[in-house]
Amino acid sequence: MNDNLKKILAAREARYQLRLDLHQKYNLPVVVITMNIPGPDKSNQLIKKAFQKFTAEIVKIFTKDNITIEQQIISFTFAGPEAFFVLNYKEDCSNLKKKLIEIEQHHSLGRLLDLDLYRSDSKAISRKSIDRRERQCLLCEEDARKCIIEKRHSLVELNKIIKEIIVQYLEENSGSV
Repeated sequence: MNDNLKKILAAREARYQLRLDLHQKYNLPVVVITMNIPGPDKSNQLIKKAFQKFTAEIVKIFTKDNITIEQQIISFTFAGPEAFFVLNYKEDCSNLKKKLIEIEQHHSLGRLLDLDLYRSDSKAISRKSIDRRERQCLLCEEDARKCIIEKRHSLVELNKIIKEIIVQYLEENSGSV
């Protein structure tokens, strides 16, 4: 196993442990936001800038929906950017998951984002559990997991579309990249 892969796996393990620690400390739902960036370069300057802008947007969305953020952590690791939002949310988490899926489907960065929701008991709420379709591939509209497993697309193809999506988002939201 190469050194970069070891670092990515260690960062993912640390992400998992932090989420568990937040659940233990707050006993509240946690939203974990990450980006789907293939390959070893998961946190370049363009990615960081887009992720910071998006997390500022999600704070506004939560605030507008009267959802109190008890704890917010944003970091950039070998596994890519990650944000944790501990939410004082007492309603049915299925409704919140539906809102997060809407963001993934309709936000200009949504196809690159994973907005995962874990109930206060730390159990994930999946798309399948609320009768929603699995995520689609960035390039061919098939089930994304199937494309990943079958390695249907090259890293070059994927990184090209990812960069285009991020650049367009940043241009639309700041006037320049």
